[in-house]
Amino acid sequence: MHHPYLLSVRAILSCAGSEGLDQMREGVRMEEEEEEEEEEEEEEEEEEKKGMRVGREERRSDSRLQSGVLLTPMG
Repeated sequence: MHHPYLLSVRAILSCAGSEGLDQMREGVRMEEEEEEEEEEEEEEEEEEKKGMRVGREERRSDSRLQSGVLLTPMG
C-alpha cells in the first residue's frame, strides 16, 4: 500500500535521477515486506490462541469423560 506522500516524493526523485528512484523503490519494497511480516505474525498469534482454546476444550471434555459426565448437544 502506497502512502500519499510517496507521490510527491516520486516526482522529486524522478528529477534526481534513476538512482534516487531505485532507492525509493527499495524503501517501499522493504516497508511492504515489513507490513506482510507483521500481518503474518498477527495471524500466527491468533492461530496459537485458537489452538490454546481448542486444547482447553479437549482437556475439559476428557476430564468429563473420565468423571462419567457426558454432555450431548440438544437437537
